[in-house]
Amino acid sequence: TESSLEDAYTRSMDQGHRPAMLLITNPNNPTGSCYSAEELKMALSWARKKGMFLICDEIYANTTHTTTQMVDNHHVFTSMFNVALSIPTPTNEENIGGGVLGDDVLVMYGFSKDFGLSGLRVGILYTENRELHDAHDNLSSFSAISSDTQCLLNDLLADDQWVSMFLEENNRRLSSTLALLMSLLDSMKIPYIRPTSGMFIVLDLREFMEGESWEHERLLFDKIVSKCQLLLTPGRDFSFQVPGFFRATYAHVHPETLVTAFHRLRQSFLTN
Repeated sequence: TESSLEDAYTRSMDQGHRPAMLLITNPNNPTGSCYSAEELKMALSWARKKGMFLICDEIYANTTHTTTQMVDNHHVFTSMFNVALSIPTPTNEENIGGGVLGDDVLVMYGFSKDFGLSGLRVGILYTENRELHDAHDNLSSFSAISSDTQCLLNDLLADDQWVSMFLEENNRRLSSTLALLMSLLDSMKIPYIRPTSGMFIVLDLREFMEGESWEHERLLFDKIVSKCQLLLTPGRDFSFQVPGFFRATYAHVHPETLVTAFHRLRQSFLTN
């Protein structure tokens, strides 16, 4: 919300730090939720009023669960690219229909998540800011993508049929595993934040903590590792404001392994 942005801005200013940019991850990691077009427009307008850059990381843009009837009233993915194009820029106010991003909007993407190609170490930055282009031209001499990697990715993206097939099948499998995981959590009566994108889910494990501090969250993390051999990322690592939330990633495990994992959790914490 705009009030939460204002609160964060004020805290930073009070500490002597003037924010230079607003960074948005959409779809969000760790919640797997998406911002609506209205929320993105609000964030961009707010950043422009403050004279800040807006950077939108959309690395999970093509990993969605919208085809599995899981979305309900949750927001589907909308790219900041499309939102920024639909509104005027500060340098082109007469252009009521928009049409350019403006120098203050940067959109990021990569191949490591949607395509599982993290080993290639390839990311994308889209910007119309010429000064930033010039700066990256200088950097590219020391961090250029190899010719064979560029050729491979060019051939991959040129095959529209394969890309569509791959993303559809990838999302089908992820959605199926997510449905299984949510059914397990429902049967265990463990609250969670229902995701619409990504490959992770946030669990509310506060009832299993012996206190309400970050130290108690860490103690619960250690217990889950030692008693269940499960690695759930604590909420503190994602700057959660309240202890007791954990991220579970389910993309890299077989469904049978997922059942076994949460059976251990049930046996360790729910059967006393």
